[in-house]
Amino acid sequence: MTIESTDGVVLVVEQPSDEVASALGRSLDGLRIESVTDYSTLGSRTGTVDCVVVGPGETSVSTVVEAVRPLDEVPVVVFRPSTAERPTAALDAGASDVVPADGADAVRLLAHRVEATVDRRHCERERAEATNLLDALFERVPLHLYVKDGEGRHLRVSHAYTSDPSKYIGKTDFDLHESEESARTYADDRYVVQENEPILYKREPVVQNDRARFSVDDLQRHYANAMSDDAPTVDRDLFEDGYDGWVLTSKVPWYDSDGEVAGLIGVTVDVSRQEAYRSRLERQNRRLEEFASVVSHDLRNPLNVATGYLELVRETGSLDYLDRVADAHERIDELIDDILSLARGGNDIDDPADVPLDALVRDAWKTVRTRSATLKVVGPLGSVRADETRLRELLENLFRNSVEHGSTNNRTESGDSVEHGARPADGHSAPDDAQDGPESDRPSTEDGEHVVVRVGRLDDREGFYVADDGPGIPEAERERVFEQGVTTSPYGTGFGLAIVRRIAEAHGWSVRIVDADTDAGGARFEFCGVRDVSASTDRTT
Repeated sequence: MTIESTDGVVLVVEQPSDEVASALGRSLDGLRIESVTDYSTLGSRTGTVDCVVVGPGETSVSTVVEAVRPLDEVPVVVFRPSTAERPTAALDAGASDVVPADGADAVRLLAHRVEATVDRRHCERERAEATNLLDALFERVPLHLYVKDGEGRHLRVSHAYTSDPSKYIGKTDFDLHESEESARTYADDRYVVQENEPILYKREPVVQNDRARFSVDDLQRHYANAMSDDAPTVDRDLFEDGYDGWVLTSKVPWYDSDGEVAGLIGVTVDVSRQEAYRSRLERQNRRLEEFASVVSHDLRNPLNVATGYLELVRETGSLDYLDRVADAHERIDELIDDILSLARGGNDIDDPADVPLDALVRDAWKTVRTRSATLKVVGPLGSVRADETRLRELLENLFRNSVEHGSTNNRTESGDSVEHGARPADGHSAPDDAQDGPESDRPSTEDGEHVVVRVGRLDDREGFYVADDGPGIPEAERERVFEQGVTTSPYGTGFGLAIVRRIAEAHGWSVRIVDADTDAGGARFEFCGVRDVSASTDRTT
């Protein structure tokens, strides 16, 4: 057994240390042997020391052992005559080994013992380094690492995703969480062990009870003290409300000293961020497909109409057809506005704020060509947590929808509500002094029948509604009307309600259509899950 290379040394102390050091130097290849006459300086020595040999001398072994104690438990071999130092006394004093200096072939025996001691010291150091490295992997690396035995029971679990790994030791995943996902995980563990086959990069949902353990958020909290202020953090805007976390899992067999499968080693990585990116890209691709479909089909129809009537103007010289051309161009303009809304808006809300809903409803009403319609704000609406621009767009589309599908009867409602005047046919707002009076006697105009649009808060949950007293929407059609391009009005583009749903979902709200609570019937759009709806202290009159 020969040590080929080492950064450490063997120190020989006491007299005659030079003689013993020279003898060891001739017998041990690859080890540096140094003679030290002043043992009291051993504790301040720097660098690696593999062994200390105590040669013949008067100093007690316990004194030398105490002097070398700061050197990280360096082994001490005593090389003294048996008449001067009894082996048992030397061992009791803290020596690692004793070689009688007066025995046959004593120096050769000493060299063999020192070499074995140094060899053992190196093995212990390598094991300690391997253990420290393994500890660092399980305690610091931001991955969920685990080792399981042949029955799928945890033997070791990383600290990155749990503050108490001990609660997993000796338990299978199914023992920890009784669920279908855990049962499948346990089945995978058994497959790896029994078939001696790895499972690589398996995409799995996070078990509900494990979500915090596997989430990127929890991992960032775990390393919060070690992260700088400018360290990258998870983009919460990527995740939709109620998203399920996703992980990639790999498991490989591990073997005992006989080469038999003893269990498995696994690593699970949170890929929720990547899944969120993928979902966002899929949504964007769908919007691009919608955009291409509309550009290639919906815009082509009014463009063909305009082109046809323009040809008639050229052929007949009659300018009457230009009105039809203008109508077609107006239709194209409406379609472009809706297409851009769908393409740009998507499902992302960047900077929500507390928005006073009462004021926003009135402002949105003023921008819509409402013909002879009337707006009633039922009670105070308070404030909602929303993107003001996109919420205004939602309201404008709902108001247009109500007017385009207005009722066939001239009627309004009474009640404790705030009323706002209808917009004239030319699209300009009525004078301010005409917008606060009662509307029950307002006649219908030649532009269309009178329709009442009401906006109020939901009574039984957080949210608000927009209702009208028009013909309503049959229950079988209430989901379909939110699809792109679906409209029953010759004036509609078929995008309005699709935009409404998309904006609602971007805020994390749900929208549903029910029958309006009026004698005249109509449709009522209810928006639930609206955040921070607070009642206003001022009632508008």
